[in-house]
Amino acid sequence: MEVLSCVGVLALLGAYVVIQPILSGWALTHLWRWFIVPQFGVSELSIAEAIGISLVVSYLTYHPVETKDDRSDNEKYSAMIVYLLRPLITLAVGWVVHQFV
Repeated sequence: MEVLSCVGVLALLGAYVVIQPILSGWALTHLWRWFIVPQFGVSELSIAEAIGISLVVSYLTYHPVETKDDRSDNEKYSAMIVYLLRPLITLAVGWVVHQFV
């Protein structure tokens, strides 16, 4: 059971490092195209540019680290999955707003 737990943690860590920036960049390209390009007349972003911007913003913003976490492992995994899905949730809300612009 301990090995399965380690594999799960490594898989989620890999998703954080690889999938989350790609999803953030992909979502940012759409949000940029919908809201920034028409308003300011700037160029659209490529996914690589959007990933870079997303990484810089993430690096420069404060993310507090909890030293004591009383949540169960399932709650921690659920929070990690929600964090990974955050760009898709943001994109969905952006799409709805874009329909009214």
